[in-house]
Amino acid sequence: MRDRVTGAELDFIGTEIVVALGTWTVDHEWAKEYRHNIMADGPEGMRICIEPGRKAGRLAIHGTYPYIPGRHAGTRLKRVEITVAASRGPDAIAREIERRVLPEYRKILAGYHAELGEEEEMRRRRDAFAAKILRIAPGATATHDQSASYADFGQGKNARIGYRADSVNLELRWLPPDVALRIIEIAAKAPRA
Repeated sequence: MRDRVTGAELDFIGTEIVVALGTWTVDHEWAKEYRHNIMADGPEGMRICIEPGRKAGRLAIHGTYPYIPGRHAGTRLKRVEITVAASRGPDAIAREIERRVLPEYRKILAGYHAELGEEEEMRRRRDAFAAKILRIAPGATATHDQSASYADFGQGKNARIGYRADSVNLELRWLPPDVALRIIEIAAKAPRA
């Protein structure tokens, strides 16, 4: 029975598969740190992993998703994966990847990139709104995280700008009663976000 494909054999076969894919390249930085698989970068931001399969003599090949701090795409996006016999040779394996992995993986990855673009637009809107608060509130400071932006304008007054920048939660403490009543009056007349 054939052993699992590992080490130098995996490096050789994996590199030959990547060459057979055409415009793809091996991520040599990844290879220096992680010797148990081969990562390859392709067009349109695609990235595949070639690693030993669970069964002897087989390779497992799957598309991967970009790592972005604070996001865990891999846990919610479908893993498009195949296994093939290493003995089939690089050209045949490359054809299997092109036929069985790339079409579906390309669609999922395009959707993921569209989500990232929408999130970036929402972040820009949140940051712009926080900047407006900073301009009208002397001494205010702003902070941001993955889900919201925050503006703190001192003395117990702060604003949380929601994820889509389509709503703002205000917390106002220690206001003089007449100022609080004016704010409440304006808020009561405002349409709900």
